[in-house]
Amino acid sequence: MKNRQRFEKLVRLRKMRLQIAINALSVQQRHVNDAESQKLKAHNNMLELAAELNARDDENRRNMTGNTVSQATLERYHQDIQDMDRQLAESANAHSRASAYLDQMRVDLEKRSADYLARQKSLEQLEAAFQQEMSAEALLRAEMEDEDRDDFHSSPLNAGRA
Repeated sequence: MKNRQRFEKLVRLRKMRLQIAINALSVQQRHVNDAESQKLKAHNNMLELAAELNARDDENRRNMTGNTVSQATLERYHQDIQDMDRQLAESANAHSRASAYLDQMRVDLEKRSADYLARQKSLEQLEAAFQQEMSAEALLRAEMEDEDRDDFHSSPLNAGRA
């Protein structure tokens, strides 16, 4: 009975640990999704900025008088694009780290699950062996009682009474 209670407690503990691991994976997946969303947003901003830059470049080519102003604007836009490239690289790096972490968590979870199943099977085998031992003990005890009864009835003292 104690083994059964220990087993049930172990099963509950394993289930709680698995739920914690699943929750951690969900949080990591949410971080990955957020990073991907930020990456997409930054990329879209960069495309909008590039389109705006191209439009202004076209306008400046038509208006050669505003060359000094357009050069400063071009430099500012160029700097903005470099900043966005840097942010995209950081976002991609964060995404790859989160993805690697998720992969490792999946591998760990698979290992723990396999270990848990192996232990559960081993415990079931031990319980089956214990039940067999208990059955064998009961049979042996019954045989011993039968032999004692037979010895009692066949003893010379009891034979004289009959």
